[in-house]
Amino acid sequence: MINLGYPIQQLLKALAKSDSKAAERVRDWLRVIEGTASGALDIGSRTPITGLPAWVTPHVLHGGFATDVPAAAGPFRPHERALAARQGCALDATARGRFNGHFITDPGLAELGEMLESGCYELEVPEEGALLVVAWLLRQDENTRAAALLEELQPYFAQLRFYPAPRARPTPSTRRVAPQTIAEVARNLGRKQMNPRVAAMNESLGVWAPLYARAVALFREDNFDEDWRRRASELLDDYAAARARHRLSGKPEKRKENFARLRDFMRRIIAGEELDARALGNIRWIVECYIAKHGVPGDAGHTAELAHKAAEAARPMHHHIAHAMTEALATHPQDGVLDDIAEVLTPLQATYPAIPPALVWKLRRCVASTLDALVTSGLVTSSDALAKLLPRFVAQARTSSIADDNLARLHESLYVAFHERRSLLLLNLAAQVKLEELPWVRAIAPWIVSDDASRAASHATLVEFALLALRSFPQAIPANPFVEQLTVLAQASGLQLPFVEELAADIFAGTFAPKFIRAAHVAAKSLTGSLYARYYDIDYADVSAIPDNDAGLPTFVALCRKSTSATTHRVVENARVIERAQIITSHNMATLVDAMGLDAQLDRLALAEACGAWILSRRPPRDQHARLRLKKSMAYAWRQMVFYLSALEGARVEQFAGALAAKCTDAKLQRHARDLAAAARGVTIETPFLGWS
Repeated sequence: MINLGYPIQQLLKALAKSDSKAAERVRDWLRVIEGTASGALDIGSRTPITGLPAWVTPHVLHGGFATDVPAAAGPFRPHERALAARQGCALDATARGRFNGHFITDPGLAELGEMLESGCYELEVPEEGALLVVAWLLRQDENTRAAALLEELQPYFAQLRFYPAPRARPTPSTRRVAPQTIAEVARNLGRKQMNPRVAAMNESLGVWAPLYARAVALFREDNFDEDWRRRASELLDDYAAARARHRLSGKPEKRKENFARLRDFMRRIIAGEELDARALGNIRWIVECYIAKHGVPGDAGHTAELAHKAAEAARPMHHHIAHAMTEALATHPQDGVLDDIAEVLTPLQATYPAIPPALVWKLRRCVASTLDALVTSGLVTSSDALAKLLPRFVAQARTSSIADDNLARLHESLYVAFHERRSLLLLNLAAQVKLEELPWVRAIAPWIVSDDASRAASHATLVEFALLALRSFPQAIPANPFVEQLTVLAQASGLQLPFVEELAADIFAGTFAPKFIRAAHVAAKSLTGSLYARYYDIDYADVSAIPDNDAGLPTFVALCRKSTSATTHRVVENARVIERAQIITSHNMATLVDAMGLDAQLDRLALAEACGAWILSRRPPRDQHARLRLKKSMAYAWRQMVFYLSALEGARVEQFAGALAAKCTDAKLQRHARDLAAAARGVTIETPFLGWS
């Protein structure tokens, strides 16, 4: 059984939070802990929920831990409540079974058929497309296949949603996407709260500054006669009335503040007290200080200043504008995106001419654009974020050979929903569930054919995304979700490319999959005798001699362990072995650049310079854990940089390393830069820059 230390730690973190989702996180982590302890969960297995098959989508928490409630189960969704109201039935334990049963009746199949034709449906999880597949099969007179699929699904009818949510309009098949839906951006904007410091400042400018100016104007008069006392009383009454409505700024009430002191002097004079010379001197000093700073009350300059302050105070605060943007977004389909930011921005600007750039930036996250534009604008900042947008493009490339438009659209939706599944924590090199393992995807497999056109489309998409990631994020290793999409595209292209994932050190089983050896062989072809091999002290002749099958794994593991220093900490030892495997394989770089033939389309020097600039721009955080993570990221960026430099002449690398060393303020980085220059001269380096040294 897997160790429960991590889930317990996450539960404690959730208990310490007070945000809106804290209770949900507490509930989820309790389910993990209780389910694991009771045997309802088998964490680390491909079938984490006891009694359910591997194809059931689990609800997966951070770290790959599944709860005992499948993603297609749980609370009823709005479309299910609407369906219950339409059928006049209760939302009880039998409701889901009735809903599934409805969609295999003639009226229900007719509804699904209309959805297939119009494309007006949404799949939150892949299970929700299962009965759409049944409906499509029946429309093709594939009754036997449909019956076999239903037989496999029916044991789970009472628990899981096998029917889709209706949409007002079809999901557009386009090359333009957005990082978030309209609903997601609206929720984010709706959480914008009032900034109390800004609100207090506005109150001071718009409410207290004019009253303070009136007080100064009164005390500039020499005669504290009855008319003066009347006007002073009116000012104090106005202040009290304003204070009853405005309590954000505490400054006017502070006794040592000049405005409060003037009001105190007013009260004493109104009460008939004769002020002594010291008090009168204090009043004169306060008035002189005010005039020196703000001007004479009533003068044109002073009046203009007060008017400017009042205008500043009257400007809508950011949370008001954010909530107005949320209301504007509510008029658009919540599950969609905007085609143009002007759809929301232009009407708002009639009321709010100066919308803060930070809020415009948030709004842009639901505006459709090309992937390249999203990356260039900074809306997509990593290959991990990029990977979240890729499934629809990958699906379009894969389905380009499907003749039936309805099936092509359905398969695309299934692919996207499936790849939004979070990966499970798996032990013993177990593989994540594949799309083709879903019974309803297997049922339509004969129609998902591969031809020259689909292979060409997949290859073009593979090259496009690989270049985009390499050029945009040269310092970062490709994130696992991105590697997953590259693998799918490579297979659809007919290419056997050994893309490898970053492994988790805490569950590392002490060995690797055979594809790591194949990736190492790819690296050996282009990196033997290179700067990269010298810097990381790799004998690629030994690597090339390892058989690329299970029999070669012990040799590969031994090679990875040979170059790592000993430690008594299991996770650290695992991390060092994994990092050495990343170094030997170049962690997909040789596969991407050399095996795919992208070298001619890359400016390696520019990419290396970008890596160096990124490394130099890092600043160590205070938190120890964050510092260790940063060190690992910097070491990975350094490795990417060395890979790019390996295609350059030694003299050019020495020049690069010298310039880098001159810019370094950290002694260790300077030493690594000097080692890089030495490697360029042919020296083998014994202590390279590592993330787990």
